[in-house]
Amino acid sequence: MKKVINFFVNLDLYIACVTLVVLILITFTGVISRYCFNAPYTWGEEMQLFMIVWTIWFAGSASCRYGQQICVDMVVDLFPKTFQKVLEVVIYIISAALLFYLFKKGIVYVQQLYKTNRTTEILHISRALIYSCVPICSLLMIVNMTYATWCSVFGKKKKEEGNE
Repeated sequence: MKKVINFFVNLDLYIACVTLVVLILITFTGVISRYCFNAPYTWGEEMQLFMIVWTIWFAGSASCRYGQQICVDMVVDLFPKTFQKVLEVVIYIISAALLFYLFKKGIVYVQQLYKTNRTTEILHISRALIYSCVPICSLLMIVNMTYATWCSVFGKKKKEEGNE
């Protein structure tokens, strides 16, 4: 049961890894196809767009869970430990508010893409599907940041990637 729970907790990380591998394979084979065989495939760019968007958003969600999002620790480390915790909570509140805004706007955007039936030109992949990761991952980022901030502020040890 624990393995099943760990799988779903790390699903964003797995999705990011798979989409990154697919992105690399499509790009590599596209270059080989274009320059070695003079036969580029036209659908590669659309799939690359899909994979880039999903890789970035799902990897961002996973990074928030482990507290590895981009930050400037140099300035924060200059303050006393108690103020660092307060600053971490303030940063969390601002980040969560921004992500909640992205969540709401992402839903509106995906609904608009769905209602207008926007698709990619060659593969006819729904753009709503491509950009659906924005509201999903915004919500996941809030949950993961909440977990990471809670663990950091209250001294709980976060689960590291390798410990399952």
